[in-house]
Amino acid sequence: MKIPTTMNLRLRSASSIIFILISTFILTSCVNDGPAAGKALDALPVRSALVVKVNDWEELSADVNRNAIYQELLNLRAIDEFTEWLEFIPSNLRNSEFWVAAHASGAESYDLLFATEMPEAQSLPDSLDWQSREYSGTDIYSTTVDESEWHVCSFRSVLLISQSRRLVEEAIRQLDTEHSLEEDPDFLKAYKTVNSKDALNLLVNYGEISGLLEYSFPNAPLSFLGNMGTWAAYDLALNVDDMMLSGIHLNSDSSNSWLSCFSGIRGGDFPAQSLLPTNTAQAVMVNVGSFSEYNRNYQEYLRKDDRQRMFSNQIGQLGFSIEEALLSWSGGEFGLISLETSPEAVAQPRIAYIKALDSEMAIESMKIQADADFIENHRNYIIQKSSPKNLLLLGYGRIFKDMISPYYTVHGDYILFGNNLLTLKGYINDLMDGRVLPNQATFTDALDEVSSNAHVRVIHKNPGAAGLVRRLIDQDETDEIDDNLESLSKVAWAITQYKVDDDVSYSQIFAKHQEEYIPEAKQLWALPLKGEVLGRPQFVLNHYTNKNEIVVQDESNTLYLINAGGEVLWQRELDGPIMGLISQVDLFRNNKLQLAFNTSKFLYIIDRNGKDVAPFPVALPHTATAPAAVFDYDGVKNYRFVIPCGTRVLNYSKEGKQVDGWAFTETESAVIRQPQHFTVGTRDFIVIRESSGKVHIVSRRGETRIPTEDLLPDTHNDLYLSVGATTEETRIISLSEGGQLVSLFMNGQVDSTDIDLADDRGEFIFRDGKYIITQNGRLIVKEELHPFNIDLDADLSSPLYFMRNGTPIYGVVINDKDQVWLYGQTGEPLPGLPLYGSSMFTVGEFGQAGVLNLIVGTRDGNLLNYKLE
Repeated sequence: MKIPTTMNLRLRSASSIIFILISTFILTSCVNDGPAAGKALDALPVRSALVVKVNDWEELSADVNRNAIYQELLNLRAIDEFTEWLEFIPSNLRNSEFWVAAHASGAESYDLLFATEMPEAQSLPDSLDWQSREYSGTDIYSTTVDESEWHVCSFRSVLLISQSRRLVEEAIRQLDTEHSLEEDPDFLKAYKTVNSKDALNLLVNYGEISGLLEYSFPNAPLSFLGNMGTWAAYDLALNVDDMMLSGIHLNSDSSNSWLSCFSGIRGGDFPAQSLLPTNTAQAVMVNVGSFSEYNRNYQEYLRKDDRQRMFSNQIGQLGFSIEEALLSWSGGEFGLISLETSPEAVAQPRIAYIKALDSEMAIESMKIQADADFIENHRNYIIQKSSPKNLLLLGYGRIFKDMISPYYTVHGDYILFGNNLLTLKGYINDLMDGRVLPNQATFTDALDEVSSNAHVRVIHKNPGAAGLVRRLIDQDETDEIDDNLESLSKVAWAITQYKVDDDVSYSQIFAKHQEEYIPEAKQLWALPLKGEVLGRPQFVLNHYTNKNEIVVQDESNTLYLINAGGEVLWQRELDGPIMGLISQVDLFRNNKLQLAFNTSKFLYIIDRNGKDVAPFPVALPHTATAPAAVFDYDGVKNYRFVIPCGTRVLNYSKEGKQVDGWAFTETESAVIRQPQHFTVGTRDFIVIRESSGKVHIVSRRGETRIPTEDLLPDTHNDLYLSVGATTEETRIISLSEGGQLVSLFMNGQVDSTDIDLADDRGEFIFRDGKYIITQNGRLIVKEELHPFNIDLDADLSSPLYFMRNGTPIYGVVINDKDQVWLYGQTGEPLPGLPLYGSSMFTVGEFGQAGVLNLIVGTRDGNLLNYKLE
């Protein structure tokens, strides 16, 4: 039987029942009067994977109920059920010691055995249907409650309860023999270190724990647990907003524990924490002080584990000295950083680091293994590629098993490795732009709670850590994490560390609750395209999943459709650049969406599989001079595709035919702006602008709706409808090339208004009553409540505006600096800015519901996905 969550040991639906059972009766009516009283500890199976000793249920219950971490986790089924345990503990048990052991009850199942010493006899309740069966001279009583079978026995004054009859029988056998956990010297040594004054003690059997966890985490590499020692013992301390497990691990020679590699080596702090980016999900950090001394111990560890020969054979096939290329320059720190990514992403982005005694010497030494055909400069970081496979694994162990042929660069005293090129580039962006954890006070506060001196430190940061767990469990169990991600994210930090002293490792496991989550901008993935992004990436709706996907074209004229995991669903090369933005249409009125757009030569309709929809593409009789406008006048999906082609404006039906009755005549000068449609009252207005500035306001049929007496002042900006109290006060507005607000009224009159801008060209949008402008290196927002003016002293893109949680956000791109800036409603920059990117960007939900993502292209032909929290 598979265990679907980490704490659910075949007690998912019945975890509370055992304590309902206990609260109903205390059983010794089935006591065997012959044998002398035994100890509850002696009943626990000697191969138990986990052993819990509860010293004080009252104290534990009180601590749990006031602990914020526990309260956040109550939404998880297993934790909720454990709470029911506490609620049903009867008063006459709450002052007694209680033992719980997790043990294999079959080839593919684990169960819990509960044991406590109960010298006083009581009777079984009549409310349950009991069946008894003798075993070894003692009656085992069984009953069924809510389809769950329970087995109860009292033997030698020890009360035994389990869902597994096999575990009860094994406990009876143990109580009747001299075999017990106390005969295991490592268990006994660990057990003697626990503090019985704490409400709960936990003991872990590393020889058995991987077998239990593999049912909860079927996709996790758990074999390393067998090399973590024999037994560990912890005491639990719960405070209002944190928890701490502190204790020891035993690294006896017989266990050949990896932790024994640190024996005799002085630990230290972890300067590499300055390298941790804000999108860290997990960081495994190792400080060995002297690498040469550690490496001697590590080679002996491999020899005892019978892996040295295998590694030696692979090292011998490299064709160069691994000592020279990789080990000789190591400065005693190394580690692996797993980065947060989207749930849909195929691979987990990872960064490895090794501190160098001399970084220049390290790069020179690594030349003998570098790929001679690859070198790249990214923001003045020289990136090279490791040619042989698994070099880091061979030199430093399985911590680097995912670094197959990594890309690497230098940052200060550290050599940094990325498991792919775009991950390394994104990490460089974070370092350069200051998106690192030491800049967050909550991170340094969490570190203050653990010892600064250790050999191994593992840091987990949510929500990325929850994403890592999501990858390790069964697919059908991921919904629970997705549904509770907000609560899980408030358990912001978890830190585990080990300091080795001969055959003992002093260990701490600390978790910290953080009520107010600090929003961050974090790169989730990067995708290489054939060339630089053209135009703006766009979100389009997948009509099957009702979720967004990205469509983008690059300078090779290739059009891509990309899902939230960064996977290219299809790509196809077009005859030229797409003009303007892509529209989605439901051509066949069956709720299936297609992409509609034009190049200079063709009008395209493409289905979601990237295939042409007949009779499209339609060849245009003249070269298009502006993007097609897609109009659905009455919302009945009777689409019209209106395309400027020089001095002609063509109107196509959804059948790919020019519309009969379209009366618009040829213009005097070329139409170089996309036609726009406005509805005022019950009337439609189509606005067509010539390059001369002349404006035509026409009906659906192309007939003049309002004669225009004046020319609209020259403007490259779009037109926007500003609705007044009456039709006469309603106007179409834009920004002139001279920085004035231009108003075109429904009677054809044009008015220009000074709005305190420079007499210069600017980029203009109008949203929610706000004038949003970029002009002369400034981002300007003009509105009644929160106007602001920010001087960025750079060439700025057109502004972008969107809403997040009901609050306006403004954005711009500084193309020549590869920077994306976002500002709140009063002009304050958002945390974690700027982002790296050079193209126009788009913002929307992409994968995780309720979370916005920003999609932007880079000069070197990559598409980046940032999560905006």
